[in-house]
Amino acid sequence: MNELLKFDESGNQTVSARELHAALGVGKDFSTWIKDRFEKYGFEEGKSYSPILGNRSDGLPGKPRLEYLLSISTAKEIAMVENNEQGRGIRQYLIKVEEAWNEPSMIMARALQVADKQVKALTDRIIELEPKAEFFDLCMESGSLMSISTMAKKLGRPGLGPRKIFDFLHSRNVLFKNSGGYWVPYQSHIDAGRFVVKQVPRQQGDIVVVDDIAMVTQKGFAYVERLVNEVYPIEATA
Repeated sequence: MNELLKFDESGNQTVSARELHAALGVGKDFSTWIKDRFEKYGFEEGKSYSPILGNRSDGLPGKPRLEYLLSISTAKEIAMVENNEQGRGIRQYLIKVEEAWNEPSMIMARALQVADKQVKALTDRIIELEPKAEFFDLCMESGSLMSISTMAKKLGRPGLGPRKIFDFLHSRNVLFKNSGGYWVPYQSHIDAGRFVVKQVPRQQGDIVVVDDIAMVTQKGFAYVERLVNEVYPIEATA
C-alpha cells in the first residue's frame, strides 16, 4: 500500500486519490467517483485535498491529467464510506501511518530535515553575497580607499563625471584596460601608493569569475586632484 502515500510541497504526508480509487476496487471511473465523494461529503479544496497536474498514464507527451492529493483524514473517511473489505483494510493501514507520523522521534526527524534545508538556504545566500561583502570591505578598508567612480564624484568637477574620469586618467597615463576589460592603474602608480588593485570573485552562472577592482588611496586622490586642476581648475567651476 506504500504507493498510496505521497508528499506535498511542504513535506506533509498525503494520499493519492487515484491510487486510493484503484486500491478500493471502485467500479466507477476515477473522475466521476472522486468528484462525487468531494461533493457528497463536503470535502474542501486546500484543506481536505489539493488538485495537481500529473503525467499522462501512457507516458507520452501531451495534456497532463488532473490528480488529487488527499489528507490522511480525508483518505480514511473515503475508505470507510466505501464499506468493503478493501476500504476497512486501507483505513487501518492509514491509522497506523498517522500514528507513526506523530511519534516524537518522527516529529524530531522532520524538524531536523527542515533545519537542514534552512541552513543550506542560508549557506547558499552567504555564498551569493560574499563577493559583494568583500567588495564593501575593500571600500571601507582603513577608511582610506575609494572607488574611481566615487573619487570622480568627490572631485566635483562639471564635465568630469564618473564615466569620463576613466578616459581622463587614461589620457594621463594613469589607467589602462587590461586583457579582462577592466580599468587598472599602471604599475608605477601602484608602487607609488596611489592605487591598489583587488581581485574580487563573483558568481556568473555556474562559474566563478574574478574582477580586477582598482581602488584609490588618499595619496592617489591628492595626485589625481592635481592632474584635474590642470584641466578643470576650481576657479572655472565658480
